[in-house]
Amino acid sequence: MKKLLFVLFFVNVCAFAFAQTSNENPSPKPVIKFSETTYDFGTINEADGKVSHTYEVTNTGKADLLITDVRTSCGCTVSEWSKTPIARGKKGVVTVTYNPANRIGNFNKTITVSNNSDESKVTLSIKGNVIRTRNDESKAKVGSDQSLMTIEQLIKDAREGVEFIGNDELIKRINANPKLVLLDVRTKEEYDAGHLKGATWVDRGIAEFTLARTLRDPNAEIIVYCQKGNRSALVVKTLQRMGYKNVKSHVGLEEWMKADLPIYNFLGEVKMVKPRELNAAINPIDYYMDKK
Repeated sequence: MKKLLFVLFFVNVCAFAFAQTSNENPSPKPVIKFSETTYDFGTINEADGKVSHTYEVTNTGKADLLITDVRTSCGCTVSEWSKTPIARGKKGVVTVTYNPANRIGNFNKTITVSNNSDESKVTLSIKGNVIRTRNDESKAKVGSDQSLMTIEQLIKDAREGVEFIGNDELIKRINANPKLVLLDVRTKEEYDAGHLKGATWVDRGIAEFTLARTLRDPNAEIIVYCQKGNRSALVVKTLQRMGYKNVKSHVGLEEWMKADLPIYNFLGEVKMVKPRELNAAINPIDYYMDKK
């Protein structure tokens, strides 16, 4: 019996000693350390193009640090980072580039860095203010020979730099924000025939004047839509120049209807509406009718 008790005592002592050793000598881990987590670009001239900043990261741990992914909060921001493991005591980088095109006003974007340390996700941020000089505004966007732009060039120019969201994203935003402003900038006739539920009709030609008078919150979340996204893109650019910071375009009512999503008019939900066949690109125009 005494021998049995001695064996049990010995086993417990060994187990305790092993546990203490394990606690005192844990497996080595990497530790991620950024020299800074926020960078302010200050004032940026839109005409100067993209701006970049590089964050320096140091591995202060005892095992290799691996940055597995870097995600940005906006398509206007892209990132590059050290893809190979960062050894103990060594440094790596995360470079962030922001595109200010058609994004007049203040911005604040976040960057999430995923890694294999205990702090598996680190949030970085960039901020600044984009301006457009008077000289930039006066430049005409035409070819070097001053020739007239084609309809294709006009559409491309209208959509360039505008952030578009699809049906799923629009539904998500509507559900998340009861104060979301949904603007329909088609003609009044198109709006009356059928529109998204809760959308407000605003004449595209005077949209900026209407909002300047009635919506004075520069941080209001605004989604603009038309039939295909071209007219709405023009309105988005105008509102951004005015100082609205959170305005985007939906891809268009045409895509909404293709997905068999509901539209409404004064009668309620509309099951089927034939899309307008004529538009600014193909509508026949006669400039030379008899004027006498």
